[in-house]
Amino acid sequence: MPGKGIAIITGASKGIGACVAQGLAADGYKTILIARNAERLERITHELSQNVPAELKPEYIAMDITDHKKVSESLRELQLKYTPISILVNSAGMWLDGTLDETEENFQKLLDVNLISPFVFLREIAQAMKKNRHGHIFNISSRAGIYGFAGGGLYSASKFGLSGLSDSLYREMAEVGVKVTSLCPGWVNTQMAVEAKTPWKEHEMIQPEDILNSIRYILNLSGSACVREIVLECTKSVL
Repeated sequence: MPGKGIAIITGASKGIGACVAQGLAADGYKTILIARNAERLERITHELSQNVPAELKPEYIAMDITDHKKVSESLRELQLKYTPISILVNSAGMWLDGTLDETEENFQKLLDVNLISPFVFLREIAQAMKKNRHGHIFNISSRAGIYGFAGGGLYSASKFGLSGLSDSLYREMAEVGVKVTSLCPGWVNTQMAVEAKTPWKEHEMIQPEDILNSIRYILNLSGSACVREIVLECTKSVL
């Protein structure tokens, strides 16, 4: 197992995923970056490769995470090459506005990205972690996965689903030494927040580094400590 282990990060071409990938690489993990945009993935992995030993050189897999057959095949091949997987960060996601004013097709697409795709990654990776009695899973949910809000019912529904799935796995996997944590941030300073018409300025939002540092904190706890969920809120939203 190279360095501290193998870390798989989805949505790693931008935003939270890219920040987490960069941080874990700096911390001594061999990172596997997964997203659709091959150009951005290649650029990020090249940048990360400049500052790590050869055996920890990051790798990337460019693929559509909603192609579930392709995802399953790729993850099985990856696990034949690298065992065990130490960390999975389910960070990929999308935003869709509205509650009852969208089509079934668009709602299905949202669920496919925000809930079904993380399920596929969990199904393939968690089973191996369970067998190895080793690993930590981080599901990037949302504050909207705990509290619904007007005008965002569809997004909340997808994130409530991910939070529920994560909570159930947390309880199932603890007995075999695998930890599962749901991270539930409010507005994070990313392009998605801009697209979702955040009311806050960049410096008023949670920063991607806050998510990374939350993961670092949890990873540094003793083996006997589990963190089920962390909720991060923008300061201005609670004043």
